[in-house]
Amino acid sequence: MKRMVIKIFSLLLLITVQVRSADIVTDSVIDTRYHTYAEVVAYLDSIQQIPAYNAILDVRQIGISNNEELPIYAVKFSDNPTVDEDEAALLFLGQCHAEEILGLEITMGLIDSLLHGFDSFNPHIISIIQNLEVWIVPTYNPEGLRVVHDGLDVTYRKNKTDNNGNGTFDFVPGIGYDIDGVDFNRNYNFNWIFGDAYEVGDYDYYRGPTPFSESEVRAIADLAHQENFLLSVAYHSARSGTPEIIYYSWEWEQSKTPPDHEVISDMATTLSHRIINESGDGNYAVTPGKTPRGNAHDWFYTQTGAIQFLIEVGTNNLQPNSSIIDDTVQRNLEGLFYLMDRAFGSTPESKAQIRGVVTDNSDGFALEGAQVRLAKWNSQGSLTELEGLMMEPRVSDEYGRYRRLVTQGTYRVIASAPGFVADTVGTILASDSYATILDFSLEPMPIHQIILDLTQTEGIETYEVIIWDEEVRDTLALSPGLNSFNWQSNYLNLKVSTDGYFPELHQHDLTLFSTDLPLNISVTLPQGPTTAYSTNFDDISDWNIVSGPWIAMNGRLNSQEEIFYSPELDVEIRLANIDLTVVDDIQRLGIYLRHAYEVEWQKDTLIMELWSSDESELLLRHEWVDQQYENHVETFLIHDDLPTSALLKLQMKTDSTVVFRGWNLDSLAIFVSEAEAVSIDPAQEEHTLREFSGDQQASASLSPNPLKAYTQLQYTLPKSNLATVKIYDIRGREIYTQKLQVNPGVNSWTWQGQNLTGHPVSAGLYFVHLIGVQESVTTKLMVMSSF
Repeated sequence: MKRMVIKIFSLLLLITVQVRSADIVTDSVIDTRYHTYAEVVAYLDSIQQIPAYNAILDVRQIGISNNEELPIYAVKFSDNPTVDEDEAALLFLGQCHAEEILGLEITMGLIDSLLHGFDSFNPHIISIIQNLEVWIVPTYNPEGLRVVHDGLDVTYRKNKTDNNGNGTFDFVPGIGYDIDGVDFNRNYNFNWIFGDAYEVGDYDYYRGPTPFSESEVRAIADLAHQENFLLSVAYHSARSGTPEIIYYSWEWEQSKTPPDHEVISDMATTLSHRIINESGDGNYAVTPGKTPRGNAHDWFYTQTGAIQFLIEVGTNNLQPNSSIIDDTVQRNLEGLFYLMDRAFGSTPESKAQIRGVVTDNSDGFALEGAQVRLAKWNSQGSLTELEGLMMEPRVSDEYGRYRRLVTQGTYRVIASAPGFVADTVGTILASDSYATILDFSLEPMPIHQIILDLTQTEGIETYEVIIWDEEVRDTLALSPGLNSFNWQSNYLNLKVSTDGYFPELHQHDLTLFSTDLPLNISVTLPQGPTTAYSTNFDDISDWNIVSGPWIAMNGRLNSQEEIFYSPELDVEIRLANIDLTVVDDIQRLGIYLRHAYEVEWQKDTLIMELWSSDESELLLRHEWVDQQYENHVETFLIHDDLPTSALLKLQMKTDSTVVFRGWNLDSLAIFVSEAEAVSIDPAQEEHTLREFSGDQQASASLSPNPLKAYTQLQYTLPKSNLATVKIYDIRGREIYTQKLQVNPGVNSWTWQGQNLTGHPVSAGLYFVHLIGVQESVTTKLMVMSSF
């Protein structure tokens, strides 16, 4: 009886709200069935006033609009709505574009459905509320919603940002040519560059002056980062193009798809089967997105791991009458409930997911921020990685929980976290019939106290010290003299630099040292590196363009004159005869590079190579296969056996589809020093390695070399029963290590060109370092690009 009284009170309150809101918008040309912004706010306020609902929902303000500072609200449904629980979270976004108001009605209808299901003790709804966190944002464009409902322009699309700065809201009634406002679905920072610029076309798709320039978009992005959503839907209506269709991430130029394409495509297809079209003679269509331009669903997937579907509801009649509204809402709710069931693992089509908890082996506590990487085994025995450089790492939440929706099959799963030994499960089955539970308990690495003595003090205020291993990289600003910090890892790479001195790189295998005593490292940087060559690219007359459209513009070297490079490139520019005899006895060389770059991840490549002038020896090679299109500095160091002159090559290689902004170089310098490279002396002599001589000879050979699919190391280490093989890239970074058992005579070990995380290494020159108890030997290995 009490629940019935509450429900009647709720209905009376909602009727009162609707009457008052209708008085506010009496001049609206939109069917009064549609909710105005005032009605949405009043409705959300009303359901908060009902005591019974406090147990299942929480209404939160997540942001404000960019210009009129209107609140943006989200409703969270859960059995503990004010607490973040160890449950899968989903996000449903209603209205993004101003005129596309059907999505708002669907999300309001979802709120009603959950409330009515709770009131009637519907077991399906109760299960959803108990096992999921369901977030609903009816509108995140309140400014545009008011433009439409106030009758100013029922075809308006954007918010009301004053683009021309004249203090007036500039719009043109009818489709297009609205000078003010920003299109939210182009304002996300993933592929933002491909959106429409200002004064292009009819302005309606203007991406904004910068990514996330609009507070409304920032509010959604902040919520996404905070709540770690598993699935999401963003509603739109098709002004032009195909209506009643579901878009997902992505298929660019008919060939490029995301790592999780298989499961995303399968889910999109099933979702489409659940939503009947308006005419009743079929279902919603389904397609991957074809254009990279800052869309929300691509951003959600790549930057947060959430799979988001963009659903274009209704027909080309964007604002149909009330009878069609209610029908559209009911038909779309079927799809939303499918996604909630899929997240929970109760759909008949597939329940396949791999989920679990990552904990600290030493105390059993949850590990937040642990990275979990998946790869699927193919029938021919190869692996398809379900990660990519365009993806931010998928990590565990505050409960140590990770969740990955998958298709049926066999997977390899790797869990890792800073300061812990990575754990790999080579094969685990995911089935359509159940969720696969896979927990990890990671062993912590020892904590070493590092005492770093930066010996030079005169004229130096601060050193930049970069420390890193496979999982973490930190930059420290340290004062001259003694510094102390803790480092939890089995390996320490340390680069020290300051103005006016030659940088230095140290590398330590910490497994050789006890944690009982601090590891003492003393660094004395060579003074006054001599510049062998430098340029700010005002003039490139000393460079030879071998091939391609390289061009110097505004004091920068660009890989092309246009914004985007072309497909199917193999271009090169080179700087020959760099005189390295500017010092008498060159012992070290460094390349300083200030640049920005952007290529298609792992498909297109930028390459820098330093050769001896006669091209008989490759001294240094580095590849970039990702994106960092902001000016940043990188320094590359090499030492020993350096020639008197050198040749520098810059190359760009692209495949046949999908192009980005390429290479943009601000400055480059090559500097040298005659100071010998300082050997690492951690002041613990019992652990130092000695080269051995006489009739005790270590030997090692690699075949095949170059490596294409694998290489085999054959080795002999006298008087040793245990050894370690370490592989370094040409910059001296350790990319692989493994303990080996040494038997009498010749031993062998096979390497398939993968780093410690199981990913293929880039093409280039590597050093294979074999270490025994009293001996070591190093040999070079070339990895071919075909690998």
